[in-house]
Amino acid sequence: MIVLAMMVGGGLGAVTRFVLDALMRTRKLTTAIGPTAIINILGSLLIGLIAGWATTGSLDSNWNVIIATGFCGGFTTFSTSMYETLFFGLTPRAVIYQASTLAGSVVACLLGLALTL
Repeated sequence: MIVLAMMVGGGLGAVTRFVLDALMRTRKLTTAIGPTAIINILGSLLIGLIAGWATTGSLDSNWNVIIATGFCGGFTTFSTSMYETLFFGLTPRAVIYQASTLAGSVVACLLGLALTL
């Protein structure tokens, strides 16, 4: 049953990512790093929150798996981030894009963890 719930969570995460990405692009709400990086950073923040809640016992381990692995796994898309980097070529912009995505995601995850502990 947990696997089915995780699959549903992954599907919901992917749909949420698609809708949020489309909204950011159509309303020109993108920044220098773009919608994919913002979504990955938001997903990392959520993973940090979930990890903190799971650590403190505020969240059942099944929900941890459903949300962190399922929803956040479908919501974040580091593979698309790598794909988008190919369009920048071997340029400083590509390095900045990947470095800001990675650093932003790590900081967001740590922030989420810190907020819950």
